[in-house]
Amino acid sequence: MLLPVDLTAEQVIDRINTQIRLNAADAGDFVQRTRIDSLEHHSDGWCRWLAAYLPGPPGTFPTAITETQQHRDQLSDRTAPLKT
Repeated sequence: MLLPVDLTAEQVIDRINTQIRLNAADAGDFVQRTRIDSLEHHSDGWCRWLAAYLPGPPGTFPTAITETQQHRDQLSDRTAPLKT
């Protein structure tokens, strides 16, 4: 997923989670867990983020607060150098 480099870690997480949930809903899946992997600088002002979701049984959604906090902790070191 391509995102601007000037987003905060929280904004990156929110945008990726939103898109994952939309993709999963289109596929008829429920999201049990999301994974946000590495980022690579794509072009001026843009980064490419790799993300995926683990489908779960119907009705199992992680809480947004827990999921967001886990991703924020994972990405805090990765997004810091993006600020210019």
